[in-house]
Amino acid sequence: MVRPCRQCERREGTIAQLTRELDSVRVQLALLSAERDGLRTQLTGSEAERERLEKAHDRLAARLKLQLSHRFGRHSERGDQVGQDGEAYADGNAVGTSGAGWPEKAKRRRGQQPGRPSPRRRSYEHPPTEEVPHDFEAEDRPSCPSCGEAYEPFGEEPHEEIHFEVRIVRRLHHRARYRRRCHCVEAVGVVAHPGPPKPIKKGRLSIGFLARLVCYKFGLGFPLSRIVALLSAEGGQFSPSSLIGALDAPGPLISPLAEAIRRHNAADGHLHVDETSWKVFVVVESKTNHRWWLWVFVGSGSVAFHLKPSP
Repeated sequence: MVRPCRQCERREGTIAQLTRELDSVRVQLALLSAERDGLRTQLTGSEAERERLEKAHDRLAARLKLQLSHRFGRHSERGDQVGQDGEAYADGNAVGTSGAGWPEKAKRRRGQQPGRPSPRRRSYEHPPTEEVPHDFEAEDRPSCPSCGEAYEPFGEEPHEEIHFEVRIVRRLHHRARYRRRCHCVEAVGVVAHPGPPKPIKKGRLSIGFLARLVCYKFGLGFPLSRIVALLSAEGGQFSPSSLIGALDAPGPLISPLAEAIRRHNAADGHLHVDETSWKVFVVVESKTNHRWWLWVFVGSGSVAFHLKPSP
């Protein structure tokens, strides 16, 4: 029987030891891989938890701002007040409170609420009334297009508008009406004088009144509260909400002029540009603050303003 040499035995022992160490390293590698997968899972969960906490923080901040506005802000004397226990809003929607005292829901939108009666139309009979008759000239009076028979007077069609001069007066326009005396089918039954032009359909403010409002607000930079006080000193009682709607209506009429000024300004070869933050108190979806950015572009012959919401 041939006995293996000692060198072969040592070599085989070394191989067996290395094999055992390799198996141990493999086991440790498998454990480390499992630990790595667990850490990755924890990291994913931590990122999801962070996003959840950020959203919860935004919601709580919005609720805090709403609660501070309800408790310390100005309230209308006409609508219902929000109680300290958060029982109801002005539109009647029930709102509960959490254990910390914050309202759980805040679904009330700004402006007219669904299911609520519309506010009464404000009466403007307090200013002095000025009667303004309107009638066709003799050569322009309506007549039948078929037989040429002239229409006969048929009463008046009054309507009022608020006009601004040095003092505020109420103009009651009397538009002459005429009805036909023939039986022609092509003729209209009643024809009334069209009256003065109206920039706002069914509006009660005259062109001069709107022009003065635009001049006060955008030309002179008066705040709305000062404009209301100025009109009150002239004898007119107007609410800020009515003036806001009146200032918003001429926008489409002057937008072509504003766009032409912007194009002329953009074509200037040299511009001075500056920006500043600007508070705009309108509700924008996915925006948690009221900060906007106002940019001014000063050229050689024009000045253009751009107002953009901040991210």
